[in-house]
Amino acid sequence: MRKIFGILSVCFLFAISSCISDDDFFSPLITIEDGFVFDNQENYQLGDTIYFTLEFSRYLPEEGQPNLLDIFESTGANEFFYDIEFSKFSSFSNSYQRVFAEERNYYSPDGETNSASYNPVTETYTSTTAIVLVEPGEYQLNFNFTYFGNYNYTPNNVYLNIQNIGVNTPQEYFFTVTE
Repeated sequence: MRKIFGILSVCFLFAISSCISDDDFFSPLITIEDGFVFDNQENYQLGDTIYFTLEFSRYLPEEGQPNLLDIFESTGANEFFYDIEFSKFSSFSNSYQRVFAEERNYYSPDGETNSASYNPVTETYTSTTAIVLVEPGEYQLNFNFTYFGNYNYTPNNVYLNIQNIGVNTPQEYFFTVTE
């Protein structure tokens, strides 16, 4: 009896697993090039504010597809969230270590930080972020391989991963803040 129950259990699991496709767990990766713009002055004073902007089209190329993917229509997302790498050099570790700015020193004149909002007039997702430099040191601002995600989980929309890469402009910047 146990043997029959074991065989039926294995058959049941096999039948269920054959109904699940790779697409059920696959989130397409779309790439944008040079999405961020940062006018790096390389030397800043304590209290200066740096700004960087992000803009990318709602129509993006998808690998292996002849037509552009309309990410606004596909995802239904009015915004995509992202996280940039902001690091400070540490003599202790002899490397750049990620730092997180206090909320009052990290803001967006457009509204929410780390969020690219859809602009229907230009058909682009845009974002402007500001960081107030409150500590002296050597810093790195790295936009390469920044991922964007939408959190609109509905049956009619897809979840996308979008990755920024630098192709024609640098997406990794180094600068110094002095007193």
